[in-house]
Amino acid sequence: MDGEVIEFEKGYLETHKDLWWLEALVGSQIVMHHLKEGKHLDDQFIEEMIEKGREMFYLNERQDILFSTNNELIEFDFGKLVSLKPLEALQRFGLQKMEEASEKLYAKI
Repeated sequence: MDGEVIEFEKGYLETHKDLWWLEALVGSQIVMHHLKEGKHLDDQFIEEMIEKGREMFYLNERQDILFSTNNELIEFDFGKLVSLKPLEALQRFGLQKMEEASEKLYAKI
């Protein structure tokens, strides 16, 4: 993988930063294995890996904060949270916000 060029197409991966966020969400070993097999990191692959990677994300009622977890304390502060499947979170908010929510437990939308 070292020294190889990765081409980015329009979609979930447009820059090297998007690749880093994907690796943070699904694991760099999965991404590297896929590339070593000569496969492209297309939107279909990304969606499949995101769906397999975690159970749910959550959105507050005002829909301005994405959470990677849900508990009583969060609901006390932010109200009832709405569950989002990982694919829906990806399609609505993208890799960056998903990774931020996973790292910090929340991301402002």
